Order: sequence, then structure tokens, then C-alpha cells
Amino acid sequence: MKKREKTYGIVEGFFSEPLPIWSETERLQTVEFVAKKARKIDTYIYCPKDDPYVTKKYDILYPDAEIEKIARLIERCERRGIKFIYGVNPSIEGSVFPELIKRNTMRKIEQVMNVGCKNIMLLFDDIPLAYDVVDDREGVGNNFGKVIQIVNEIYEETRGMIENYWFCGPDYCFRKESPITIATKKLNKEIGIIWTGNTIFSKTISLADVQRVKNILRKDARIIFWSNYPVNDCEQAKGTFNLGGFYPIEKEVLELIDGVIVNPMRECMANLPFYVTFSDWIGNNKYERSKSYLLAMKKTLGIGSNTGETLMRMASRNIVDNDLEVAWGSLEVEVSVKNEYGEKYLEAVRSLIKDIKEWKDILEIISGGGTIKKSDFEKVDWFPTKTYISRYLPEIVKIVNCRKKLYSRDCPETIIRKYKGSENLLISKEDNKKYLEEIKRLISDERKEFLTFMNDKKIPLGKRAEILMRRRYVNRFTIN
Repeated sequence: MKKREKTYGIVEGFFSEPLPIWSETERLQTVEFVAKKARKIDTYIYCPKDDPYVTKKYDILYPDAEIEKIARLIERCERRGIKFIYGVNPSIEGSVFPELIKRNTMRKIEQVMNVGCKNIMLLFDDIPLAYDVVDDREGVGNNFGKVIQIVNEIYEETRGMIENYWFCGPDYCFRKESPITIATKKLNKEIGIIWTGNTIFSKTISLADVQRVKNILRKDARIIFWSNYPVNDCEQAKGTFNLGGFYPIEKEVLELIDGVIVNPMRECMANLPFYVTFSDWIGNNKYERSKSYLLAMKKTLGIGSNTGETLMRMASRNIVDNDLEVAWGSLEVEVSVKNEYGEKYLEAVRSLIKDIKEWKDILEIISGGGTIKKSDFEKVDWFPTKTYISRYLPEIVKIVNCRKKLYSRDCPETIIRKYKGSENLLISKEDNKKYLEEIKRLISDERKEFLTFMNDKKIPLGKRAEILMRRRYVNRFTIN
């Protein structure tokens, strides 16, 4: 039997809010950049969570103008030797009749096939059905076999027309055997299964991790590792970046999986140096993460090493980058670049450069013995959320609680109702408004307490500076 080639790709599979979805121009520029500067990346997966025709309108065909954009992207990928995969993520509830799901999904698949798509992924995550299945709401999890049946039937009907066929279920970690994993065992063995590692955000994966998953699913399961780094679509503000290179995976692990795909940041051009490091890692036994990233900044983007190192230190990181250092030294940032890629990158991260300079001003106030004014502090103290997605509101409260614990011993936790199942997507406007008002009050109260701490000259300067920076790093990734 011919050995299957490994897949190394990028997956546009994130929530874009509060930013707009990537534009056609940004996608085409990404393909061009990868083809020229990160040539070992061979796949582009299209399944944006905020493309309504991928999710909420999965049962409605793309209008002519929109399907023409998909066609142009497919054509550009083919011209550059990059495999294009289209992902449909039907936003369905457990009560929807299976035949209807299949018929509507097939119509969408046929539409993209008609404009040249040869590779398909079916996703059943972040939808009402997924929440009910994972929480086993009213026994829905026991009926997940119907979804697997639909996936298998679509595969059979497209056999010979589709080159690659992948599946992402509502559970993509597979920590233990469950009704979901039992049903997934019945998936056709030719269908690739998406896996994010032991958690949603996995720093890397080990041989034991992959063996455990194959023991739970099937020994011959085709596993594709979906890396949620450097994605930053969880409840964070615009300008929150995960700047760092690809985390390497051991050769022994690669032998057991069918490929690796990475989920980029929602700020399209901020990902350019990461793509270079991902490509650098592929087939490179001497890959060094930080070295590769800084080299990509310098050689590919024309950005000086001082700028690169400063941006990496000051970037707000996710839980994957848990080796945070407190940046309390030279914060000077040079912004000159030597090529168009560097200009696009710096434009994408310009808010971070501005952020660095503003935090430097705050640090200089306390180091000079001054008092930070409320108005000055509020200019720089963005809270790590701007989207206020209803299902993440309890996480915002956790962020406030974690911030307070850094500097306050008397810190009773505030808790708001935790939604479960498809209720995550069905929160009433009244509840949403009530919780937002409560959250804004919590943020305001915490900010006042923190300013009192920062302006207390009895507390050593070094301690205040350290807490200032650590508080800045608290976000939804770091609380879980």
C-alpha cells in the first residue's frame, strides 16, 4: 500500500470578532507568502467560524459573488501547489432530522466541488449540537452515532471525487472513552480525524499522547493534529498577540499521525513570521523555536533583532506560552523595515508597539516616585475582552478574580451563572445585558483597587512593577 503523504497546513478556523473576517485579498496574500517564503506548508483549510455559509447558513448556497471568491482562492492555491480544503460546520441542533442535515450539507459540498474543490472537512464543533453532546444534555451524546452515519454516507457518495476527507467532532481532545469516542470508532478508516492534543491549547504532543488517543479510538485511526497556536480568538481584545514560533513535535510522534495544521491569529499579517518557523520546522532536525522566529523576522521581514525580541517579550501570550518573563528593561522599539512583508507585519502589530510605549510611560511614573492618575491608567489598561460573546461571560469574571489575587489577600470570588449545553448559544438579551452591567462594575472596582496598590509607595518598586506586568498577562487562556 502506498504510504500516505503527511499534511502540513494552516487552517482559517477561528472566530474573527471583533475584527472582520479575513478579506479575499488577505487570503490570496497569505497563499502567495506561504508559496514564496514558507514553502513546506502544503495545505490551506478554509472554515472560518464567522463565514455564515460555513456555519449558520450552511444550508444556503453561496451567492454568485461569494462562490466566485472561493473559486479564485482554490485556483490560486492550485497554481501555487497548495492543497485547498473546504470545511463546513453546520450550526445544527440535536433535534434536526439527520436526512435534512445530510441533504443540506451535500448541497454545499457539491457547490464548492463544482468550482474546483477536491478536499472536504466536516466539523461539528462550536454548534448547539456540540454543546449538548459534550454535556450529554438529555442523552444527546448517546445519539451521536447518527452524526457519524451522516459523515460516512457523505464520504461514500463523494468517493472518487474527493481526494481528502476529514472530520472534526464536538470532542477534539479525546481524554477518555465516551459515547462520542465509541461512535467515532465507526468512522470510515479513510477519514482523517482532527485532534487538538490533550487540551484545546496543547503546547506539544508526545508519543504517549498519540498512543492513548489511538487506544481510545482505533489503532489505525488517521489523526491530524490541529494546533491552536498562535490563535487568539478567545475572549481577548484587539491587539492581543501570541508572538512566537512553532512548537516542535518529535519524529516518533509524526510517524503515528497524518499531519499537522496550525490555527493562526485573527490579525492576518501578524502570522507571517510564524508561518516561516512552521515551514522551518518541517523536516529540520536542528530547529530551535526562538532562534527560528527571530531569524524569520530579520531575514524574511527585514525587522531588526531588537524589535523582534522586544515584541516577543511584550506580546500577551496564551496558556501555551506559559514561560512568561516580566519585561522590565529596555522597551525601545525600532520600527524601520526593509520589505513589504515587514511593513504588513508591523502594520498588523502596530497596536502592540503603541501599547509598549504607553506601558513604558506608566512604569516611568512609578519609578520616578510619581502617582498614576486614573485617567492615564484607563488609557492603557484595556481589559482582555471587547467582544462580550455571551457564552464567555463567566470567563471574564474569572479574569477579574485572577487579577485581584495577584495583589489582594482579601479577594472573595464573584461568580455568575455558568451556562451549559446549547444554552451557551441561546442566552437571552435580558440576561446578557444584566451580566454585562455586572461585569463592567467588577472591572471598574478592580481597577480602582489596583491603582491604590500601584500608588502605595510603601510597597517596593520592583514588586509593583512585577505585579503590573503579570496582571497585564492575565487573559482567558491563562486562567484555564
